[in-house]
Amino acid sequence: MKGGGTELDLLLHLPISRVKQAGGELLAEAIKRMRNREVLIREGFDGEYGKIKVFTREEGAAMGSQCMLFDQTGDRAPAQSLGVLPPGLSPSGAEPVLPQAPGAQATGSQATGDRQQRDVLINFDFNEFRRRYRAFKGQLENNENSNRERKKVDFKELNPEQKRAVEHCSGPALVIAGPGAGKTHTLTLRIAHLIMNRNVNPENILAVTFTNKAAGEMSNRLELIFKKNQPLLKGIDISTFHAFGFSMLKENSKSIGREKDFSILDEEDKQRILKKVKELNTGSSGKISELSSAVTNIKQGLTGLEQIEDSRLKDLFLEYSHALKEENAVDLDDLIYLPVQALRENPPLLEQYRRRIDYLLIDEFQDINFAQYQLIRMLMPGAGANIYAIGDPNQAIYGFRGADVSLMDHFIRDYPQTVRYRLNTSYRCSDYILKASSRVIDNQVIDKSLKMPVLKALNRGVKITITGNSSEKSEAEYIARSIEKMIGGLRFFSIDSQITQGMEYKEISSLSDFAVLVRISRQMEPLEKAFRDHSIPYQRVGELPFFKEKPVKSILDLLKMLQNSRNRLLKEELASRYKLKEEEIGECRALIDGQLPVTIILNKIIDTWFIEDKLQNKDKLIELIELAKSFSVNLQEFIKFIALGGELAGCKTGAEKVSLLTLHAAKGLEFKCVFLAGCEQGLLPYALFKSNRPDPDEERRLFYVGMTRAGSFLFLTHARRRFIFNHLYQLEKSPFLAAIEKELAEFIDVEHKKNK
Repeated sequence: MKGGGTELDLLLHLPISRVKQAGGELLAEAIKRMRNREVLIREGFDGEYGKIKVFTREEGAAMGSQCMLFDQTGDRAPAQSLGVLPPGLSPSGAEPVLPQAPGAQATGSQATGDRQQRDVLINFDFNEFRRRYRAFKGQLENNENSNRERKKVDFKELNPEQKRAVEHCSGPALVIAGPGAGKTHTLTLRIAHLIMNRNVNPENILAVTFTNKAAGEMSNRLELIFKKNQPLLKGIDISTFHAFGFSMLKENSKSIGREKDFSILDEEDKQRILKKVKELNTGSSGKISELSSAVTNIKQGLTGLEQIEDSRLKDLFLEYSHALKEENAVDLDDLIYLPVQALRENPPLLEQYRRRIDYLLIDEFQDINFAQYQLIRMLMPGAGANIYAIGDPNQAIYGFRGADVSLMDHFIRDYPQTVRYRLNTSYRCSDYILKASSRVIDNQVIDKSLKMPVLKALNRGVKITITGNSSEKSEAEYIARSIEKMIGGLRFFSIDSQITQGMEYKEISSLSDFAVLVRISRQMEPLEKAFRDHSIPYQRVGELPFFKEKPVKSILDLLKMLQNSRNRLLKEELASRYKLKEEEIGECRALIDGQLPVTIILNKIIDTWFIEDKLQNKDKLIELIELAKSFSVNLQEFIKFIALGGELAGCKTGAEKVSLLTLHAAKGLEFKCVFLAGCEQGLLPYALFKSNRPDPDEERRLFYVGMTRAGSFLFLTHARRRFIFNHLYQLEKSPFLAAIEKELAEFIDVEHKKNK
């Protein structure tokens, strides 16, 4: 530091030659790699901290155990304070760390010279180091068993609760894991344990979850675990419920009356077909959205035709099902409904899948619906089946989509040999946050055997803050000012007006550490204005991914129409909207037939029908093209990903922005600091309109989910007056706040005055 200046100067600005003079060869090389972004990053997950390294483990071993990052002065021998030791010598000089390069031989004088250099600094030749290491690595690989001996899974990063759950012997298991308890980490290591310690064939393992993100995360973690034994993962199936159903339908498309290139309809496509069917079926009545919900309920409930009491609804359902065949399409509910039907009607097919799947693992079990549970029961019918479910009944928030948390109780009854495990340590939330959220949830579960104790935290943390504000504008101003104070001030005005007070928030280092959560999107408008007024960058994340919004949605509709020529209704809709010409359609289809990259096809569609949007919606189109790049020429996979990737609501983790999200969109995310706005009766629980009042227990769980997104700091805010939906409401505080004891929270009444 004396020779190089401040930490930031050393890390960012000082020339490498000066760093070398001040701190030695090794420090200079480390900072050079850091500046060139050549560091090794291992992401952190629930239950496991992330790690960033400058040197690989092998490089560290080659340098010797006595190497130090900084040059030292004094009595210590220079060889032990060395920036790096001479290649080929151990710290003692007795044995070579790396072999000589092939064909290289040391002469006597060279060997003597090497020994004489044991106690002096030398220049670090990284290319020579890498060349020698590769030769050394090649020798090791040649000595490995050609059959790639299966090494035992290393459990040193698991706590005792996780280890017991991972090492579950056989038969059914149910793991209850609270927020931040390492659920995905445990499930991933369970899979690794089966393959490496129990010698289970990966082709006989099926792991299902609810989002592409979660499935991808599990796959990535397994690749890290098996990085030297990648072939051992061959054949394993890690997917979402919908993706698994899709693959079943692809393999058996003829049995459901479809071609292999069938389309998957989204809600808008579904309602378009229902509207056409309704017009032809004069007996049907009701809004299209209500009819769509009725069809979904039939499929998610696996309701037989004979059980549909309303004859008009039965006729509509039959006509709709026929129309889907004509369009060579299925809707999202069909991805579970049709596989269950096929397995019921075809015993040999059912037996085929039962033989294929020996081990079934299910993530987020609290979110499954009746049809998904019946699919599970058909695949794993035995009382002692190797079925492994993990979830948290306190985080069941998707009842409006058909999820049924009571199925966790059914699981225990249907699999009486179930062994239960609990992960009781949270690696995310402070003790104050865990205790306060536990008071709110009060363990709203049906089977008391699923009741969770208060989770254990790694740190005590600070009290949560509950603030009352005069209005939604005052609330937004309070949140914006608090973020400025915690981040240290984002404007010169912040210092002049004494918004920032110099308080320490050591855990906060970036705007990406903040999230503001709301019950409904309409609450976001005053918050966005406050962020703009305070020059706070933010990202707004709703319930829909960017590819469900215009114009991207329209571009993808055209792509689906071009890919599936039997989709007549979609073609009629788009033809009237964009004045499609057969010549233009033919040119685009020729690109598809030529199996060109998806990006080229999308650019052709944009250049043909969306010229104006290239300027007006440039960012969205760039995001679409970037997404398509990873699919190369695989158009089918791209369309499948879009159809099944509805959870991509687009919270870009790590972006230097505050995240503004709905509570549902925040599920599965975590932040160091969370503001939960609108803690009022009517918003939490939601009850502004009599016609749309969700389950109060689910609203309580939703509040709990919001609270437990926070790691260190949690603010719960409410307003005495709120203007929303063009109406001024005077709402009481949320009853959920009453459960939080005074010793867990600091209560503040806020009133902001405008600066003159």
